[in-house]
Amino acid sequence: MIPISDDNTRTIQPVIVSILIGLFCAVFAFEFWLDSKALLDTAIVNFGLIPANITGPDHTLFTYMFLHAGWEHIIPNLLFLWIFGDNVEDAIGHAKFLSFFIISGMIAGLAHVLLSGSESTLPLIGASAAISAVLGAYFILFPDVRIRLLFPTIALAPPLLLFGAPLLWRFYVPSTLFIGLWFSMDLFQAIFGGEGGDIAFWTHIIGFTCGVITAITIKHSEWKKVNYFNLLKDRLRPKIKDHKKLIKRDFSNN
Repeated sequence: MIPISDDNTRTIQPVIVSILIGLFCAVFAFEFWLDSKALLDTAIVNFGLIPANITGPDHTLFTYMFLHAGWEHIIPNLLFLWIFGDNVEDAIGHAKFLSFFIISGMIAGLAHVLLSGSESTLPLIGASAAISAVLGAYFILFPDVRIRLLFPTIALAPPLLLFGAPLLWRFYVPSTLFIGLWFSMDLFQAIFGGEGGDIAFWTHIIGFTCGVITAITIKHSEWKKVNYFNLLKDRLRPKIKDHKKLIKRDFSNN
């Protein structure tokens, strides 16, 4: 099942999401331009996150997010970032979204270093952890939104063609169901994926958790604002207007 859209409208342009997608594409194109496995390996060593190389604050905690291993790696990331990221950016604002995205990715990267151990030389690349944080935030902020999915039925192609049925099925599911299933599959892979294959999935889990915590904090702050500040302001506004009318009437009588 492939997500292709949602029914969640936005009020601002997804500037940061668009810039991030542009940067990911530019770096991916640069990887192709290198046209040499040796040069690409050098770039991954210099900019990928390698736990054995981390002895303190390191630029690769940031740069690893912008490298991708191939089309099958970058395309799902771009798709998920575009579908879910625009609404999260709309909800929290451009600057906060950028900070949230980068910091979540760095926290997940640091967790990868701690889980892998100081002897691991396997590089971590890709924005999946940061995008997992976006999914976590979306899960909390937009629980009632529907996600439109595309389900290719290639395995059933002969009978479907025989009866004139479409090969691509489109349908909607609640965002909580889709993201919940995605998270459950990643968690299963993290726990039962086997030695050496579970660490990257744990970065997804940690990134998702960062998004959930951030979104809960945002909703809690908005709840307090609505229930105290705005409520008090709305209750006082009629009295202020009535007081102004009274002053105006007394002034006109004089």
